[in-house]
Formats: sequence, structure tokens, C-alpha cells
Amino acid sequence: MKERSPSLARLGRLLGELPQAAPDAAMAVVAGALDGPDTTRALTSWLRGLKQAPRGLGLFGGSAERLLALRIAASTWPKLTGPVGAQRQALIAQLAATTWRDSEVGWPDYDLIVGPSGILVALAADPGVPATARAPLTGHLLRLCATPDLVRLRVGEHQNDHPRRWNIGHVNLGLAHGLPGIMIALCAAAEADGLSDDLATTLARLAGRLVAECRPDGRGVYAWPHAIGVELPSRPLQAWCYGCPSNAWVMWETARILGDPELAAFALEAAASFVTAYDDRDLRNLALCHGAAGTLLIFDAFARHTPLGGAQALATHLTGYLLDRHEEVAELAATDWSLMNGAGGVLAALLTVEGGDRRWLATLGLR
Repeated sequence: MKERSPSLARLGRLLGELPQAAPDAAMAVVAGALDGPDTTRALTSWLRGLKQAPRGLGLFGGSAERLLALRIAASTWPKLTGPVGAQRQALIAQLAATTWRDSEVGWPDYDLIVGPSGILVALAADPGVPATARAPLTGHLLRLCATPDLVRLRVGEHQNDHPRRWNIGHVNLGLAHGLPGIMIALCAAAEADGLSDDLATTLARLAGRLVAECRPDGRGVYAWPHAIGVELPSRPLQAWCYGCPSNAWVMWETARILGDPELAAFALEAAASFVTAYDDRDLRNLALCHGAAGTLLIFDAFARHTPLGGAQALATHLTGYLLDRHEEVAELAATDWSLMNGAGGVLAALLTVEGGDRRWLATLGLR
């Protein structure tokens, strides 16, 4: 294993200081890229924690996340192959008994974090899952997107949930909870099971709507409101969960699946507008969801898989940005080691761009 920077080595040693295992896939992801006794102890503690039932079926906190995490951990510990198979069958059985609403929906009825989009991504990434297990999920998402007005995607739940209440009556435009997450899931389904006419038609419809909702912000960066019909804020969120970096990547992946050069060109234009105007003030925090780690992984993916100029330079800058703040990451680790919002995700991002296992990136719609 190549020598790591002192900052990254210090963050890796945080594993040995954890009072308890992280509650999600972060531990398995990090253990896949590190070795040593601290990693072994942390992974053992994480496995003991799996005796508790997952929270739902979703990709973050649920059975789908557990399946993906066990698959990654099995690369380090082959004895986990049996539990991987058991978890796979359990999830497939749970899905067979589950239905989702196709009107007045809430995020759990469609999204990437806790809903069918994320579950479909996890199943599409697992070669042990048959196409028949994915078909109901794909069919549900296709039905939600079957009309040009996308009326079935308008959120009708969360009236009593203040942080999410703004979604009501709107179609969300973020990768985490909206239309782009569905696009990533359908792209994954197409790669796993083939691009059917229905998939191609729906992906083209969603891509057209995403392009139509794009508008430049005050700096000339391609931007999206948080939902259709919601005003674009003066300083739009530009991160993994919402905004230009993730939506540009989603359009690139959709263009790749559809073989659409015009959409691919638009995706690169959007991403280039962010690279050109980039400012560290775009970063809300250090984490994957809203901050530097997620933006790093997006532009690392652009650098690896597209001809986007400046992508590698931005990824290198963001790597340094995080390493320079290793003490802040250590402080975050004291309270939050999770993948999406905590130090686990930051360390996973840094290890991944250094050459770690990239399979977990499917959870973010990346590769």
C-alpha cells in the first residue's frame, strides 16, 4: 500500500478511537481501503451492530445499504459471503411484500436516499440479484414518470414536517430526493437489464425537463431551483444533493445511456460553468451531502470518465481542501462518523480518490 499523507494517515487512525461502530455503511467502505488492527476492530464492532434491524429498506440506513456494505466488507473478510447471500434474499423477500404510492407521494415513495430509486441502484450494482427482483422497482418509477407533466411526482406528504414541507405540490429537482435521483436509478436499471423502449422514452423525458428547468445564477453557473415552481435562491446550493455538480453528472450519465451527444454537450457545459466560477464559499460543509467531499467525488468522476477540462484540477484542489482541514474532520468524527453527513464519508471520499474500492460510489449515483 502506498504511503499516505500525514493528514490522511491521522484520519485513518481515528478508527481506533471510535467508542462504537458507525451506524451505516461508512465503516465497511473505509475498511475496504485501509488495513491494520484499528480497521479490524472497527469492522468487528460494526458487524456486531448488524444484529439490530435496519431502518426500512432504503439505500441509507436500510436493508439496501446493508447489502451493499456487506458486499464491500466481504472483499476484506471473505467469510461474509454467506451473510451477503442471506441479506440479499431477505431484501428481495421484503420487496416482494412492499408497495409504494403513485400519487400524493413522499420521499420514501421514490427517492434515492430512502426510497425505490436507491434500492434499485443497490440491486442493479449486485450481480447476484436477478432481473425479476428489479423489475417491480423499475416499473414503479416508470409509472411515476409516465406523463409529460410529471404530476405523479408532485409531493403530497410531509405537511407536518417543517423542513420538508416546502416540497408539497412540487417536483423536487435534487439528486437526493428528486427527479435526478430517479434518472440515476433508471440509468442503473438500463445498464443491468438493458435499455427498453419505456426506459429510453422516460429518460429522455426527464432529461428534457431537467434541461428546461436550468437557468444561470448571478455568476453564470448553471443552476436549478430545489423544485419545479420554486424560485431560484440568490446563492443556490451547489453540491451533491442539489444543484449544478450533481445534475450535470446525471445528465452526462443519461446521455451515455441514451447515446445522446447533444445532452452530453449540455452536461459538460453545465459542469464547466461550475468549474470556471468555482469558489470555496460554494461549500456548505465538509461532508458528502452538502459539502466538499461530495463535490470532490463528482469532479473526480468527471475527470475519470469525461473530457471535462479543469475537472482534475478541481478534484485535486478539493482533496487538498479536505486534508488541510483534517483537524475539523477529526472534530466531526467525535460526534458523527456517518457516510452522508459525517467524518466517515469524508474519509471514504479521500481514500476513494486515492485508489480505494469504488463500488460504494453507486450509492451516490457515481462510478
